[in-house]
Amino acid sequence: MSFDRNNVIILAIETSGSTCSTALFKDGIIAGEYSIFNRNIHDKLLAEFIRRLLGDTGTSMNEIDAVALSEGPGSFTGIRIGASVAKALCFENKPKLISIPTLKAIAFSVLSLVMKTESKQITAVVPSHKDFVYHQSFNTNLKEQSDAKLSTIEELMEDISPSDFICGTTDDFHEKNSLKR
Repeated sequence: MSFDRNNVIILAIETSGSTCSTALFKDGIIAGEYSIFNRNIHDKLLAEFIRRLLGDTGTSMNEIDAVALSEGPGSFTGIRIGASVAKALCFENKPKLISIPTLKAIAFSVLSLVMKTESKQITAVVPSHKDFVYHQSFNTNLKEQSDAKLSTIEELMEDISPSDFICGTTDDFHEKNSLKR
């Protein structure tokens, strides 16, 4: 599906990690956003965030062209909550439902920064549980260089090279585990 970004309204939902977030994009520009970094609260706040966001931006659900949803990997419960809400909003395929790979979205978010470095590959990382992380590598054109994997931090460290640009969510991962060389 392709859209003319100058004439589209997209409601974005992110629930694959500790952050519960909604954003509204009008004509390729963020019109509004609600986010909270707090585990186990997605079920209580997601619908309320969407209601507030639509009200604050003066947008009705009938105006929404698509709902973009983070598909994971990540928190099973968070993804399930986001998917349930998104599917309910997209009843009878109006608006359209767009599934966004979470690791690719993270890699995309740093692409302009990566282009200013000598990095040859982007490795997106999100924490899972204990000492495990999900990770996937992309080239600088965002073409997948590996499948998404669940690994220990030690296994991840063996997979990355000095020319990799490492990026990801902050959860508790970066505080507990340094990816410095």
